[in-house]
Amino acid sequence: MVSILASCSGKVSYQQPADYEPGPVVDLSDTMETSRVLDQHFDKWAGTPYRDGGMDKRGIDCSGFVQQTYYRLFGISLPRTTKIQAKSGNKIARSELKPTDLVFFKTGFFDKHVGIYKGNGQFMHVSTKRGVSLSDLGDVYWNDHFWQARRIIER
Repeated sequence: MVSILASCSGKVSYQQPADYEPGPVVDLSDTMETSRVLDQHFDKWAGTPYRDGGMDKRGIDCSGFVQQTYYRLFGISLPRTTKIQAKSGNKIARSELKPTDLVFFKTGFFDKHVGIYKGNGQFMHVSTKRGVSLSDLGDVYWNDHFWQARRIIER
């Protein structure tokens, strides 16, 4: 299934609301635990609608979802925009992806999109049509628009 996306490049910078508390620190060397925590987080957010600049259950955009996920699950503050997130951490080969790595796509001339790799070829992200959802990196659309992958958390 193909999802049409609006830009998630984030032209405006937003700060996290004061009520955001970092989540428990997860042992990232434990792949099963990391996957379990990502699954639980996804289940809480699945279907939340897309809203440009959104940061809550009423609506969220791709970079906001990534920023919020990293802070809530791992206590790591990431920049708010896709453009700056794409410069964070270390660039890795697509073949090296592990759960929690960020995957970036060029969806238009200036537009970028970001998601979080969950494992088994799937990543969670915010689609303009389906909201927070899972997609397969092997889908034609995502494969054709794949730009780069970055590892924020070293293992």
